[in-house]
Amino acid sequence: MWKVGGEYDISWVNIGNIPSVKLEYSRDNFVADAKTIALDAPSYKPYSWTIPDAIFDKVKVRVSDPNDPAAFDDSDADFRIIGDFAITSPNGGEVWQAGQIKEITWLWQGSIPQVKIEYSTDGGATFNIISATDNTGTYTWRVPDEISSEFIVRISDLVDPAVYDDSDAYARISAGL
Repeated sequence: MWKVGGEYDISWVNIGNIPSVKLEYSRDNFVADAKTIALDAPSYKPYSWTIPDAIFDKVKVRVSDPNDPAAFDDSDADFRIIGDFAITSPNGGEVWQAGQIKEITWLWQGSIPQVKIEYSTDGGATFNIISATDNTGTYTWRVPDEISSEFIVRISDLVDPAVYDDSDAYARISAGL
């Protein structure tokens, strides 16, 4: 799984003298969909690719000789391009009082139209759903009356729950008067 906005190396082994290579990716095994990554990359070193917002489950990369299109190789297996989240609040160390109105905030990479927001008061052993909502990067929430020193939040892609982020460290829910 390669995350949108991340940088990943594409590497290959040359057979013969090829001074440069063309790099492409496809979401249909190069039947009709081929997008150019680089037209003239040096053939002697890996190419660092910044992953585009092209979320998909079955992606392959092709390395070819730009002077001989018949000389190419495709990825042996499909890989996934996925979105990414980074929770900014609560992300650890905060103390939120039960009953307060607080903003849960996050950043994201990739086209992720809707998210599921959850919280845990037992350090992530179990999660409770707060909401399934549009992905705006912020959600206003009334802190529940569940005193905890192991409070974390999870933001996940509503369509692909494998794409998520949890708070980096515990926050606290305290009692309030």
